[in-house]
Amino acid sequence: MQDRILAMILSCILAMVIMYFIVVTIILTFFRSFHITVGRLHFKARLSVRKQYIWEPVKNDEKIRKAFIGYTIIGILVVLTTVGQFYVMAYGYPIETAVIACFIYILAWWSSRAAYMQRKYWEEHASANKEFTLASKDVFKVRMALFKSALVAEMVMSLTYMIYMLNYGVYY
Repeated sequence: MQDRILAMILSCILAMVIMYFIVVTIILTFFRSFHITVGRLHFKARLSVRKQYIWEPVKNDEKIRKAFIGYTIIGILVVLTTVGQFYVMAYGYPIETAVIACFIYILAWWSSRAAYMQRKYWEEHASANKEFTLASKDVFKVRMALFKSALVAEMVMSLTYMIYMLNYGVYY
C-alpha cells in the first residue's frame, strides 16, 4: 500500500514538473529581452539584429565574453545532464547522478549572470542601436525568475527520479 502511494506521489511530482516546463517554455517564448523594430516577415534582418544583440557585447567586453562562454558551456552541460541522468540512473548510479545534476544546475544558476551583464551593456549603449529596444526591467526580471525557477524544478525532478530509482529501480 505504501509503495503504491509513494509511486503515485513521485509520478505526480514528475508530471507536474514536466507540465511546468511546458508552461515556462510557452511563457518565455513571449517574454523577450528585446523588441526588434523591423517587420515580422524580414527574417534576415531579424536574424542579424539577434546576432548583433548577442555578439556585440561579447566582442567588445572581455568580462562579458568569458561569462558568455561559461554560460554557453554550462547550458550545453545542463541539456546533456537533463537527458543523460535518466540513462545513467537506470544503470545503478542514482545518487551520484543526482548530485552531479544538482551541481550543474547550481552552476547554471550562477552562470546566468552573463544575461545580466549583457543587459547592463545594452542599457549603457542604448543609443548606439535603433534596430531594437530593450524590454522593460520588469519583463527582464520575470524572465530571469522563470529561468531560475525552471532550474529549481529540474533539481526537484532529478531528486524525485533518484528517490524513484532507489525505491523501485535498480535496487528494488
